Amino acid sequence: MVINADIHRNTSDFDVLIVGAGPTGLTLAIELARRGISYRIIDKAPHPSKYSKALGVMARTLELLHQAEVADTLIAQGHQVTGMQASSYNKVLAQVNFTSLIQSPYPYVLMVPQNITEQVLIDRLTSLGGTVERQVQLTALQQLDQPQQYVQAIIQHTDKSAQSEEKILARWVVGCDGAHSTVRHLSDIAFEGEVLAQSFALADVQIDWKQDHNKLYVYLNKGYLTALFPMLNHRHRVIIGMPPDHAVTSSASDQSIELADIQAVLDICLPIKVTISDPIWLAKFAVHQRKVKFYRTGRIFLAGDAAHIHSPIGGQGMNTGIQDAFNLGWKLALVCQGYASDTILDSYHAEREPIGRQLLRGTSLFTRLATTRYSVPIAIRNTVAPLLSSRKVIQKRLFSLISETGLSYPHSPIVQQGKGWQRPMLHAGERAPDGGYGQSSRHTLLLFTGEHPVVASPKPPTLEDEIEEPDHRSLLTQVAVKWKDIINIHILLPDQPLMTPLPLPTHIHIDPDNNLHQQYGMGKGGYVLIRPDGYISYIGSLTDEMDLIGWVHRSFQIPARPSSPIQL
Repeated sequence: MVINADIHRNTSDFDVLIVGAGPTGLTLAIELARRGISYRIIDKAPHPSKYSKALGVMARTLELLHQAEVADTLIAQGHQVTGMQASSYNKVLAQVNFTSLIQSPYPYVLMVPQNITEQVLIDRLTSLGGTVERQVQLTALQQLDQPQQYVQAIIQHTDKSAQSEEKILARWVVGCDGAHSTVRHLSDIAFEGEVLAQSFALADVQIDWKQDHNKLYVYLNKGYLTALFPMLNHRHRVIIGMPPDHAVTSSASDQSIELADIQAVLDICLPIKVTISDPIWLAKFAVHQRKVKFYRTGRIFLAGDAAHIHSPIGGQGMNTGIQDAFNLGWKLALVCQGYASDTILDSYHAEREPIGRQLLRGTSLFTRLATTRYSVPIAIRNTVAPLLSSRKVIQKRLFSLISETGLSYPHSPIVQQGKGWQRPMLHAGERAPDGGYGQSSRHTLLLFTGEHPVVASPKPPTLEDEIEEPDHRSLLTQVAVKWKDIINIHILLPDQPLMTPLPLPTHIHIDPDNNLHQQYGMGKGGYVLIRPDGYISYIGSLTDEMDLIGWVHRSFQIPARPSSPIQL
């Protein structure tokens, strides 16, 4: 798109322009702000949405939000769901307890309305000195290479009686602006997919039943679907799916629906009589299954609904967008700070595109299976589902996907296993147990000493000491000195008497009962480098010291000088 340079506008320059202030954009802004990266976040809406929209926050998302220091606040305002039951009318297909399946500090689904989630994120961003620029709309976008590489954009401020335009320059632009993304349209990126034939609706209501309020329930019958998600104050989110030929009270030309229409589908799906009342939100919608082929084009990225939309069954949409933001945020920060080349940003597409593709495939398959009207597939579903769902291994696999704790990046170009890697070590690209190691915004290097640690001196080495001969530095000294701004070090010793002074230095920890050694498969010791988003970047044995040093040197760089401002 060509920008008219004859119109007078102000010009500003900064690192990242974030378009869209929903959960995805707010999360990205927080991650950049935590790392001191200059950014602007704009949204064309005058205020945050007042509707509950996305509801379920999954375990993996809570682990990441813990790093951003907002998980506890969010949990305090939500309702924890610890189990589910799925039925085909009166035949139970699956009944599962989340707490025994999800290996996480958060073994549940947190039900919290999206408007509350957004407000918690806004409050956190404000505490970091950030703010959302509202009633600001992106109108033009252009990538330029000369004299420096940057993105030139025009934004329009509509909050004043006289509208004003502003020309801005940013090193990177991230479209977090939803299914109708302006960034995607201006970048001419195709959004390919289909619309499901079934129609759907939702309602936030009161229900007069006596079922367990800590469980979610799904009922299927004759091509209809009803899912009931418990919320605070004994309310429920009800989602219904209807066959293409189902007629509703309201006009098919708009997105409205009546409470009676929701009640009618509940009467079809549920084997017991329940009555819903007091709706605070009703909406009808079509389900689009769409995704972009590439999450990055040059200096422009797409995240969240701007990159992928799908069926709400499974509650994955907002969670996937937030995790897109966490994946991209630390990488952008390293590049903006000069600690990594921009080739690391290619891994955003390499890691997140397969997740989006898998999500569309899974939600499409489950939605079609749940809403089929044909007797043969229904009979097969009702016979096979109870057999499979009763097996613990199937339950664990299914809910590792739903909770998103089972997602990994085994084929990522920025993860590696050492030459001395051996079972039962975890694999590179896997999520670190319990979601990571603390709340650090940096990489974390864990040194597992094994069953018989050798302490060379009663006085621990001073890791900050400089050594003039880089080729002869120990691994810990190299990392502690050269990479101290981006890598934290923790040495994990087994639970046994040690010839070391007390108290121990802050970087040395006792591993009670070898719990962490066992979780990482490090009985014989080794190295684990954990990324800021809680995934394993490098893992190897104690013999892989030089291999790890090489990996660190290939992955990171020392900035020669601070990045200079963009010049016109």
